[in-house]
Amino acid sequence: MEKPALKHIITLEEIFEKTLDHLEPSGCLNLIPVENICEYVLAKYYLIDAQYALSKTATVALNDKKEAVITGFTEAMLKLQKNVAMTWGSIWDVVSRNSEKLLTNPEEDLMAAIMGGRIRKKTVKGDSVHGANEHTENTGG
Repeated sequence: MEKPALKHIITLEEIFEKTLDHLEPSGCLNLIPVENICEYVLAKYYLIDAQYALSKTATVALNDKKEAVITGFTEAMLKLQKNVAMTWGSIWDVVSRNSEKLLTNPEEDLMAAIMGGRIRKKTVKGDSVHGANEHTENTGG
């Protein structure tokens, strides 16, 4: 079965329109250079393409010493993620400094969702941490 082209998943135009739709309520769209938006859209498109391709390939491989290593393609995708964050950062900086409306930052929301499993929950005073003091009775002989 032939894999579908990325253009069937999402197009540059769709990413561009979604980006404009998200930024428009900020009232700052006229302050953001169109070049910055285009750079973000391209970065996002290439990241989505890489994520799709990566879903069809291995993320870890064995090197000559039979050690598990991250593939070069995975490293390239991580660089694309950094590029998306950087290009969005220049846009969001304008919005966060100039908008009088409260908007969510979709890139931060995405990263929070990804990192959600790695963030420790705050413990309430008296709660056990990592199971410590979970059983206070001495059950040993």
